[in-house]
Amino acid sequence: MDAPQVLIAVVLIILVVVLAVLCAALASIGPGASWVVGGTARPWWEDDVPPGVQKAVRAYAQRAIVPKLRGGDRASFNKVLRDALRGGPTREDLAALQKFLRRSRLSGRGAGRGEAGRASQRAQEIIDLVPPGASGPYLDLGCGDGTITTAVSKALGVRATCIEVGPRPRDFPRSVKRVDAGKFSRLGTATFGVATALMSLHHLEDPDTTLAELARVVRVGGILVLREHDLKECPHEITSPEGARQYLDWIHILYDLAEGLEPEAFGRSRYHTPEEWAAMLARAGFVPVGSARLRGDRVCSYYAAYSRE
Repeated sequence: MDAPQVLIAVVLIILVVVLAVLCAALASIGPGASWVVGGTARPWWEDDVPPGVQKAVRAYAQRAIVPKLRGGDRASFNKVLRDALRGGPTREDLAALQKFLRRSRLSGRGAGRGEAGRASQRAQEIIDLVPPGASGPYLDLGCGDGTITTAVSKALGVRATCIEVGPRPRDFPRSVKRVDAGKFSRLGTATFGVATALMSLHHLEDPDTTLAELARVVRVGGILVLREHDLKECPHEITSPEGARQYLDWIHILYDLAEGLEPEAFGRSRYHTPEEWAAMLARAGFVPVGSARLRGDRVCSYYAAYSRE
């Protein structure tokens, strides 16, 4: 091989190595990571928000959040939200939004914020998917402020236990046994006849492990009802899965601000399609027995019921 051929071979090898390093670096940037511009880490929540997502977030806020603000705060909140979405939100934007949200009726409600007045409706939606004759005890994976857990347990006439992360919210129902997520493994095998996971699975860092543990504590023939987001059912202004993820993340951000969380605590949720959740549940030992869609936006959600094999 003469000198020019050797040089060309060396250059090609270098290019291949550089490309491999770049691919590895890109692969290491997950959906919850920051990315770097000009040497400065930029958090995911500062990403630009496409017009369709802006419109959908503002529409959701008008329906679900603005009515719970003080009357004098509503116009100012709308302006701050519009400006934050247009420019890619800064910490100053989030602090301005939080000022209004912290003194709203959303503040201090725990993960189930806003659900208390609709607990009976939610419970009925769940009960409609539970086959006649199903019996407890009942386990709720992620119970928030406990209002829906209590309503379901009363409707079923069974004792309720919930698995949760974080401190116990004020006014949490005494009728519900609350177990820290770190003590999930202490629950007895084949203990529960009914389980629910209501808008909680997308918060899991390791859903396969948690679902396997859920399958352990639900007895054979037991029923699991889940409610989750469906990216394909988000508002029509949103035309891509990434736009749907951003829409849902922004809704989570607004409620997190109402709870007093700082931006460092924001975590991108791990959304999956119904088919992907069904595949994970199948690996854990659950088979589908029924599903139901919700009318309207309702945050792009659906219910599905599974039986423990």
